[in-house]
Formats: sequence, C-alpha cells, structure tokens
Amino acid sequence: MKCTCGGRMFDTNYHTRVCFDCGVETFAGYAPANQVYTPHGNRALPPTYSRLGRFRELIRRVFAIDNGPKATDPVWEYLKERSPFPNVAAIFHTLKASRLENKHYSNVHLFSKVFTTYEPHRFTSQELRCLVEYLCQLFENTLHKWNLNSMKTFFSYSWLIEQYLTHCKLHFFLQYVKQLQCPHRRKKYELKMSQLNDTLPENLDIVSHVRQNVPGDRFLSEIPVGGSHHN
Repeated sequence: MKCTCGGRMFDTNYHTRVCFDCGVETFAGYAPANQVYTPHGNRALPPTYSRLGRFRELIRRVFAIDNGPKATDPVWEYLKERSPFPNVAAIFHTLKASRLENKHYSNVHLFSKVFTTYEPHRFTSQELRCLVEYLCQLFENTLHKWNLNSMKTFFSYSWLIEQYLTHCKLHFFLQYVKQLQCPHRRKKYELKMSQLNDTLPENLDIVSHVRQNVPGDRFLSEIPVGGSHHN
C-alpha cells in the first residue's frame, strides 16, 4: 500500500495506516485477521508504531548519522549509474523520477556524501547527537499537545523537521529534507500548530548552547522547548 505522496504505508495495531515519508495517518478499518480466535494461545502482537521513534530515525538521517539502506538495496545501483550529481536537488529529482519501490528520500544527506562533491558541515558527532535529543524534545512537546487535543490527523514529519531546523537556525540541513510543496497542506499544518498553541522558544541559539556546554541530561533539561501545555 502506498500513500498519495508515493511513500510506503505502515499498518499500526490500532486500525490505522501511517506513511513513513510524510506522516499522514488514516483509518484502515478493522482487520479480520486481528479478530480470529485461535486455540493456541494469544497471537504475538505486531510491533507498535512509535511516532517519537520514527521522528528520531528521520532526524538522524537528516544529520547522516543513521545507517543507510542495506548494500543490496537497488537505490545504490540506481544512483551510481546516474552519478555524479551536481547538487542535492538533482538527487531528489532523480529519485522522484525513478520507479523504485522505496526511494529513500530520508537518506539524501548520505547519498550526497557518496554521489556529489560534498561540502561538510562543522558539527562533531557528539554535537549532532545532542541536537538530535533536543529536536526530539521539541517533537515530544508537539506530540503531547496533539494527544491532549484529540486531533484525528498528525503532521507531516518532513514539515515538522523543516520548522524545527529553521527555528534552531540549522539551515545547512534543510537541503536534505524533502519539503512539502502543497501550499494547502502547509497552511493546514500552520493552522493546526496554532490551534495547539505550540510555540517554539524565542531567541534561542541552540547551536551556541551545544558548542559551549557539555552535552548531558542536565544541559538538555535547561533548554526550553516551548510554552505550557493546554487542554
């Protein structure tokens, strides 16, 4: 099953489907397979979909600190045959034009290291890990408010990552995010965010915080992640 954006859909164990790429969640109906009686004891439960786990995975890929596609994945040979690429945008365009079942848009940062003349950032691996934790805190704050408001659909992960990176002035990494093009959906998410009263902390220079402090639980707990929660 594929999403309208072309991404793969994941079946949750609470009767919905979630897109791996854009994060859209839709009701999938009650699966008969989950209601079948068996005399052999309880069936093993399917793995639970974790929004935070998915977000962490995606942001690690944006920073190129996560494992890429396996070596046998056809995306590697597809890009190799068409390389080198002049820039990151050309990789996105090539993947979009492909007939690959999984286009691996979230791994474009890694692909750019392999198939373009790569211009590296200046963050250490320790700094990137700390940034991942802070961005996950921002996401948890948004997710908590979303749960409190009982909204039916969630945000696009790519759109949220774009907002967080922009707010934190991590502009270098925006080129590796497949940005949402539809103005209607962008407006919808902006309205939804305002309805949640999910305001990001103002005048926060997260990069300076990371580079001037030793990463740790105390360091992260001292950085604001947003306003108070509202019912």
